[in-house]
Amino acid sequence: MNSETTKPRAAVIKLLDAINQENFDQTVTEENFDTNSSLYQIKKVPTNICFPWKYANRMQKYVNDSTCLELINNIKHSGQKIPAIARKIDNKYEIICGIRRLYACQKLNKEILLAIVNASDKEALVIMDAENRERLDISPYERAIDYKKWIDSGIYKNYKEIQEFTGIKKSWFSQLIALSELNPKIVELFGDPINLKQKWGYSIRLLCKDKNNEKLILQTANTLVNKNYKPRTIYLKLLHSCKANKNGICEKNIMDQEGNKLFKIKTYKKITNITINKLLKKDELEKIILNLKSLLE
Repeated sequence: MNSETTKPRAAVIKLLDAINQENFDQTVTEENFDTNSSLYQIKKVPTNICFPWKYANRMQKYVNDSTCLELINNIKHSGQKIPAIARKIDNKYEIICGIRRLYACQKLNKEILLAIVNASDKEALVIMDAENRERLDISPYERAIDYKKWIDSGIYKNYKEIQEFTGIKKSWFSQLIALSELNPKIVELFGDPINLKQKWGYSIRLLCKDKNNEKLILQTANTLVNKNYKPRTIYLKLLHSCKANKNGICEKNIMDQEGNKLFKIKTYKKITNITINKLLKKDELEKIILNLKSLLE
């Protein structure tokens, strides 16, 4: 690829199709991997001379034994069928697409199969985005963080330019970008970001635009750490911790350890109402006072 100008998206997709349609089998000899074309070269290299591209969209803290288990097993038993895409930098290889493949090959002490291309940063972003459109293991959150990096790095001027380049529908793109503004504590509750659906993240982000809502949601998030709830349950608990209607009314139910409702807090603008539905015993009243105190701190 010519590093002076960015190739049209169609040309990039054609390149990816050519790479992915090759039939690779790691049981054949090394010489059979010396595949060359005018656009790329196929080669197997040791993993210790490979490193992730700084704009790679796979967040490193989410690349681990758990998230890569299936891929590790597949490569172990069937070989690496799809090459990672890389650029050669001096005598090392910068991985543009395939961070999980690199991790799996490192764990298995195997050489990694690469498709080596000559591309500028902007072209590499086109390649990465085009490849990941076809993959199901890149989360909307990671893509949103990617696009934010593209702006921060100066490679793209603004989100409008990225939206036009990617061809994503404007309304859908706005939802996606909202995920980059989520508090990381909320994302971490879901374990692998792939568990956080785009519509869930967008709904939570809308609520968090109100500082009072955000405070309540983060308080709930703190109670969910290490609880091992299913992703949908986490989402619903966060959503219900501060449910706002069209009139700006926010409600929060405070529960005791047995799951019974202690009281309800309802806020509207600068007014707060506390509703208690029964005559309280002394110990129950003390619990409510302690809960209120923690909310006010």
